[in-house]
Amino acid sequence: MIRCSINAAAVLATLAGSAFAQPTIDGSLAGDSYGGILWVQNQPTTFGNNIGGVSGTPGDPANVTTGVEMRIPLALLGNPNIGAGLELTAFVIRDNNRHISNQVTGGLDSSYATTRVGDPRVANFGTIADTQTLTVFPSTRTSAPVINGAIDEADWAGTRVWVQNRGTTEGDNTNNGGTSATGTELDNLYAMIVGTDLYLFFGGNINNYNKLAIFFDTQAGGQNRLLFGNSGHSFGLLQSLSEATAGAGNGLTFEPSFEPEQLFLVTCGNGGDLHIDNITIPTDPVATPGVGTYVGNNTCPSATGALAGGTPAGELANVLVSLNNSNTAGVGSSSGAATPSRDIAVGSEIDGLYGKVEGGKLYLLVTGNLENNFNKLDLFLDVNPADGQNQLRGDNVNIDFQGLNRMGNGGNGAPNAGLGLKFDSDFFADYFVGITNGNDPVDIYINACALRADGPLLNSGFMADYAASHGGEKSTNDPVSLTATYAEYQFFDSEGTVLSTDGPPRLMADWVPLQTPPTFPEINVVPDAQFANLHRASVDNNNILGVSGTVLPIDVSGAAAVTTGIELVLDLTELGWDGVSPIKVAGFINGQAHDFISNQVLGGLPTPSGSDFAPDLGEPSLVDFGLVEGNQYVVIAQAAPPCDPDVNQDGNVDQDDVSYLINVVGGGNNDTGIDPDFNRDGNVDQDDVAALINVVAGGDCP
Repeated sequence: MIRCSINAAAVLATLAGSAFAQPTIDGSLAGDSYGGILWVQNQPTTFGNNIGGVSGTPGDPANVTTGVEMRIPLALLGNPNIGAGLELTAFVIRDNNRHISNQVTGGLDSSYATTRVGDPRVANFGTIADTQTLTVFPSTRTSAPVINGAIDEADWAGTRVWVQNRGTTEGDNTNNGGTSATGTELDNLYAMIVGTDLYLFFGGNINNYNKLAIFFDTQAGGQNRLLFGNSGHSFGLLQSLSEATAGAGNGLTFEPSFEPEQLFLVTCGNGGDLHIDNITIPTDPVATPGVGTYVGNNTCPSATGALAGGTPAGELANVLVSLNNSNTAGVGSSSGAATPSRDIAVGSEIDGLYGKVEGGKLYLLVTGNLENNFNKLDLFLDVNPADGQNQLRGDNVNIDFQGLNRMGNGGNGAPNAGLGLKFDSDFFADYFVGITNGNDPVDIYINACALRADGPLLNSGFMADYAASHGGEKSTNDPVSLTATYAEYQFFDSEGTVLSTDGPPRLMADWVPLQTPPTFPEINVVPDAQFANLHRASVDNNNILGVSGTVLPIDVSGAAAVTTGIELVLDLTELGWDGVSPIKVAGFINGQAHDFISNQVLGGLPTPSGSDFAPDLGEPSLVDFGLVEGNQYVVIAQAAPPCDPDVNQDGNVDQDDVSYLINVVGGGNNDTGIDPDFNRDGNVDQDDVAALINVVAGGDCP
């Protein structure tokens, strides 16, 4: 007798032919049947706390006390008359040298609130409102500050000469670790004289090999418009700002009467790799070319500003520079976008993890945020104990501009790189998936590849494994997926050392035919439709709760309640699952070049004694999770016994079994003792009935 209120005939009619419920890949837990949360974060985020507000708000640039601190001998500047003022113009140049940002000394008018100055060769500060040339009257002091990138108020009090008025077009830094930054900004300027040296402090941050360019006009000569023939030092940076050809009439133009004779360049990469260059700017560069000098380098921050590795001569040898990238309080992003937002986030965090296996798919929801500055969520899957890498090799496929190998043995050539990211002793990564988003409007990308114990598949020494990637504007790629519209042929040729696809990389390696020799110009194939959209991902950045940042008071109590973040569905055949072994997932928030691991790690990190939180892990190729307390992975699914659809135990699999389960789900007698959670999602509900209907109709057991 059916005692529940469910009408069996109505349910059968409604659900007949339908599959059991699957999560919707939209970055949200709402409406999805994942069951309980599998893991909850125990650390505040070192990569910025996403908060509500307007991301372009000015922040507090006046009180920024970390940034670029430098000592320059006055003799190097021609011993100028300080009483008459010292003229300089400084601005941030994007890493490709093709754009001047809106981070400029003196400030810019409101038309540059969200817009860069742009192409250097056509930029003219003489036509821009406000004054970009600062005439500085440095205070004279008797005590020299320590050059460590963090000013001591007692030393620098009363020496501030300028404060920024625009949010940055180059990303808001949300990482207060001091070494690596997630954005570039120019917040303020301090200046003073001690003895025979000029001391300058530029509050702010530099990341991603952006450059702080500081032009000095302290002597006779120089160029008001940067002319053809200037020095090609530092990969031609000054030339990229100068007149393209003799007589072309273009080239960066400064304000009238500002004719700089020297340029200092301060460059910093994501791992805190600081470089200092000096270039002289003669009046006639064709007749008397300028001189470029690599002054030296150090790692951010340096305790003394001492530089090494350069070739400075004379007074250049006495230059000191240090950069502390810990500022997060200065100007914000210039996007002006309001948060909370599905697309925009001003920080990255991992709050929790949900996961389930269903219908040959692995569903994951990593709750939290992924800042739209191209920070990475790097995930590693261990699905087959017979394969995989416990320590990342350095010769895996070239994915995301060598981002995977940046974490592997040798760190893709990075200085002081280690033997490769090492997992817990019982974790062997078979597969890599990376998610990233950036820009505004937001772009989103998914990257994936197989990880094999012996390295990538080769044919006669040439690459036969694939790097998979796809993405673009989020408005048309939500969820972003591996659409499988092309795959490069495998062929015995040097060009075959890099094979790319937007399809499932493991299955492409098994399916794409070998070509000897390759067929030109057609070198790509269109995969079968069966390979389309096997992996999909979506990002919902609406969370503004979760864990706090690392500024006291620290709070992680809201982590378990977060319901939005990064959601994925991954095909288990493509992952290489053996169908029996537990499925383990490791992962973390990483820097823009996969080069700096945060403290946001699946499985959590221990808090060191005497500290309030776990620090960033930093250089990926040096990280060994086997030496870290606890497991830095989460088990998603244990092997489960095969389901038995004959729930009424009458020897037949038919609609009588569905009727029996409907009765049990509704609270009726369970005479056969079957587990009513037929779809194994942790809930006993109509989804279990739907799953059984699918099996009775010929579908797979959940």
